[in-house]
Amino acid sequence: MLRPVGKIPVLIGSTGMVAGEAFVLNDPCDVVIGRSRSCEVSLQSARRYQALTDDERARLDDFNSVSRRHVRLTVIGARARLDNLSQAGTVCNEQRFDRVLDIDLACGPAVIRLSANESLTLALADKEQIAEMLAKTRPLPGADPASNTPLSSAIRRPVDVGEGAKQSTWPSRGVDPDTSDESKAPSSG
Repeated sequence: MLRPVGKIPVLIGSTGMVAGEAFVLNDPCDVVIGRSRSCEVSLQSARRYQALTDDERARLDDFNSVSRRHVRLTVIGARARLDNLSQAGTVCNEQRFDRVLDIDLACGPAVIRLSANESLTLALADKEQIAEMLAKTRPLPGADPASNTPLSSAIRRPVDVGEGAKQSTWPSRGVDPDTSDESKAPSSG
C-alpha cells in the first residue's frame, strides 16, 4: 500500500528509557530495535539511559529484559512488518506475537511494547504532526528544552534510518559497542 502523500514514518519512544526519543524513518526502511548498540534503534543509546550510572543501569531489570536484538521493523508505504527476534516475544497494540505481525499504518499508529516499561509508537505523520509530537515531549530535568528535543533536528534535516543504515542515529558517546556495559547484562534474546 502506498504511503499517504505528505506522510512520513516516525518511530517515537513512548515509555521507559526511550520516552521522547524519535526517529524519522526512510520509506522503505528496515531497522532492528533492541538493547544492543549495534541496532539501528538502540535503547542503550537513549539519553535517559546514558545519564545513568553503571550501578543504576545494573538495577534496570525491566530494561535489561529487552533483548539485544528484539524486533526487526520494515516499513514500505503505509505497511509495516514486525519480525520478533526475542525469545520473550513482542507486543503490538496489546497483541502479543512470537513471529511476524503485519500492520496497516493508514489505520492509525502502532504501539510496540518490548517490555513492561519500554515501548515505542510507530506512526505516519506530516511535518505539522511531527511538530505537535515535539511539543508534547518533555525535556530531561535541568536540560535546555531547545537542545534536548529529539525531533528538532529531524524537522530541519530528516534522520535517515533505513536501508543501508550502519549505525544508530543516536550518538554513541564514544562507547565501543563491543566493550559496552551490555555485555554485563543478561541476554534475553
